[in-house]
This record gives sequence, structure tokens and C-alpha cells, in this order.
Amino acid sequence: MNNNDFRTYFSPARTSRYLQATSYSTPQAIQLYKANLKLEQSFHPLIGVVEVVLCNALTAFYAIILMT
Repeated sequence: MNNNDFRTYFSPARTSRYLQATSYSTPQAIQLYKANLKLEQSFHPLIGVVEVVLCNALTAFYAIILMT
């Protein structure tokens, strides 16, 4: 991704926090954005498991309530 793509394809609302954090250095903001994506990806499997467990627990809970 080059500097122009970063500012063109992503909204100012999304890019402003990265630009502020890097003193408005677009190459550093891109690097920070990519690092954040990797961090988010590392949490995604865990969030998926938590979602399934929570959904199953709620289903079981409401099944018990509706049967009584």
C-alpha cells in the first residue's frame, strides 16, 4: 500500500488516529495500521470461540426457562 492509497481508500475518521500517533508520517501510519491488523487477526479465533460458547450457554439457559 502506498501513501496515496492509504489516504484515498480509508476515511479520515479511520486514518486520523494513526496519523496523529505517528506525528502525521504517512509511511509510519501505514506501518502502525498493518501492525494493528495483525494484532486484530490474532484475537479473531478467540473471539469466535467465545461467541460460540456464549451462544450455546444462552440457548441452554433460555431452553430451561421456557420449559418451566
